[in-house]
Amino acid sequence: MVALLPENLDWIRPIHLFHSLPDEVLADFLADMEPVPFAPGDLLLQSGEACRGLCFVRRGQVELLRLPEIPRWHISHEAEQALAQATTVAVVESRDYFGEDCVLSTDDYPAYVYTARALTEGEVYCWPLEAVHEAMAAHRRIGEALHLVRESRQRIQRRRPRWLPDDERVYLFIGRPIVALYPRLMPVFPLVFVAMVLFFWSAWRYSTLLLVAGGLVSLVALVLGLWQFVDWRNDYCLVTDTRVVWVDKVVFLYESRNEAPLFSVLAVSLSTTWWGRRFRYGNVLVRTYGGMIVIDEVAYPEAVEAIIEEYWQRTRDYQGVRSRAERLRAVRETLGLAENQNVPSAGEAASPSPRREPWLRRQLRRVFSQRLEEDGVIIYRKHWYLLLRRSWLWWLLLGGWVVATLWALATGEVPFSGAVLGLVVVVSLVLLGFVIYNFWDWINDQYRITPDHIEDVYKKPLGSEDKQTAPLESIENMTYERHGFLGWLLNFGNVSIRVGTVTMVWEGVARPDMVQQEIFRRMTARRQQRREAEERQERERLLAWLNAYHEVTRQDEPPEDEMPPQSGV
Repeated sequence: MVALLPENLDWIRPIHLFHSLPDEVLADFLADMEPVPFAPGDLLLQSGEACRGLCFVRRGQVELLRLPEIPRWHISHEAEQALAQATTVAVVESRDYFGEDCVLSTDDYPAYVYTARALTEGEVYCWPLEAVHEAMAAHRRIGEALHLVRESRQRIQRRRPRWLPDDERVYLFIGRPIVALYPRLMPVFPLVFVAMVLFFWSAWRYSTLLLVAGGLVSLVALVLGLWQFVDWRNDYCLVTDTRVVWVDKVVFLYESRNEAPLFSVLAVSLSTTWWGRRFRYGNVLVRTYGGMIVIDEVAYPEAVEAIIEEYWQRTRDYQGVRSRAERLRAVRETLGLAENQNVPSAGEAASPSPRREPWLRRQLRRVFSQRLEEDGVIIYRKHWYLLLRRSWLWWLLLGGWVVATLWALATGEVPFSGAVLGLVVVVSLVLLGFVIYNFWDWINDQYRITPDHIEDVYKKPLGSEDKQTAPLESIENMTYERHGFLGWLLNFGNVSIRVGTVTMVWEGVARPDMVQQEIFRRMTARRQQRREAEERQERERLLAWLNAYHEVTRQDEPPEDEMPPQSGV
């Protein structure tokens, strides 16, 4: 039994499973749980082991592993090999839980799917299986949240998004529910009905034309149904330890990824329809400083809302805990209580210098590349398709002029003379000038990511220059979009960056999803630098006050030779 202490209630209250439940219910849940301490390397449970219930991490970190085979409880040589070949499903910490797979199992003898191994010293609270089932029967949202977490962990094992960094923890990864597919298939049913009528009519009238018409209508219904199914399957919601993401794709036509850092979230709300309330799905609206992310048609929207709110609040709490830890460390260093830490020398931290690129290759890359990185600055240009779309007419005219000139001179249709040569040279230079101008204009339009800001540069050759700059830490929201079949085929699109009341649009960049990722990484690093700088200034102010306090106390103490002698017995 877990002690009913205020700190334990404060710990369990923010967990999304128990969102909005009164303290009396939470106290009953704590009374059913059993504390189990663990040390680094301990196996808290193994796959194939009989289910005992749900385990909550009170403190410490636990790694969830999927084994290639089910080992025995007594570790054997085969079990050790299986652990060495295991893949990490998730790393859970305080307020996270595991064991939802067996809790939701419908087997007569449910068993754990994952193996839980302790990474640090800590403690888990085990909630017995019977108590979990009673709580799920009394509070529907507990079971809904468990279903979402189980689906997320299974889904991240099947297909982790390629754009997602390996070190980013995924807490929620869900798509649209199956009931959201039915309204999308409504236009297919009339086509199926028409095709069946045509088939019966052709059989009755022995008409080949009606049979062909029925086949064509059936083909249209099949293509439309497959299109709607793939469109339904491609959309998903992602909540990690740093951001909230909604991905919306339409095959061959459109792709968008709207994301916002967790620390920029202002509020989370719901929007449902009558049909959605009947089948428990709806929209989750995430409001940020830069706008709103609409997570469209997800199952159990109340549970999704609770999960986002928990990890949003957890991000804010972690920042406060980190700041307090840094202040305590600084005070300990000032008082001489900190342990000596071995700081690696500059020679140890130095990395080998990169190999120098040949001059010609470097110049060609600077001219023709759509992405280049120089001195820590990432430079993007518009996709080459936009260059062709802008200058194709001049290329066509130049090529046609050259071919026509060569044909006329070769066949003797135009006599060769100085005037003809001058005309050929002048027209060729004019057409070539327009081609070079468009290419130069394409090179001058650049989007830059520096270590502390982003830049949007529009520069006309021999003309005006328009430059828009924004600090990385001021970015509130980002969205990328691919439009049309060519955008999907050639992989280019727009990246919209919300900064305050202004939206910067990087138009026609290649691989817009990767551009968005690089901005996000630079933004996160910059915010971390700013946070560390502010914390360092705060520590310096605190240490200055501590030093002043020590100086005052030392001045008030009388010298040792003026202190009265102590009487002894």
